[in-house]
Amino acid sequence: MAASKDINGLRKITIKAVCGAPDLEEIIKRKKFDLMDVYGKATRMKTVTSDFGTAVRFIGQFRAVNLATGEVFESTRLYLPGSMEEELSAAMDNGGSAEFGIRINVNYDKATTVHYYYDCINLVEPASNDVFALLENKMKEAVKALPAPKGGK
Repeated sequence: MAASKDINGLRKITIKAVCGAPDLEEIIKRKKFDLMDVYGKATRMKTVTSDFGTAVRFIGQFRAVNLATGEVFESTRLYLPGSMEEELSAAMDNGGSAEFGIRINVNYDKATTVHYYYDCINLVEPASNDVFALLENKMKEAVKALPAPKGGK
């Protein structure tokens, strides 16, 4: 784990903010390679619109590691591409928070407009931390541990 002086603060974590703009020549040469690990706890999400379209902004505590340089970044805001955004959003759909950890990689694909796409590997499956679901499970366990009623009925 990086010492606090080795962590760079960012306004928001994005692939571009952590790894820079994609180098198409490098992508063509290597075909597929890992870019970054990102992990944390999302406590809220908000749909936002920009010149690039609609996206989900995750709010919480996030850390990203550039796998090429080893640089570590932290932010309270996170933007993820497509399917990664959908998976984390789904884990939060019940209004709770979600913990996650993913490795993002880039893949060459001549058929796409930009000739590459991002995908990810879950290092830690997104886990919902719905407060009510957690408390309900604890209550069920507590009820099981109660002594049996005395005298029937």
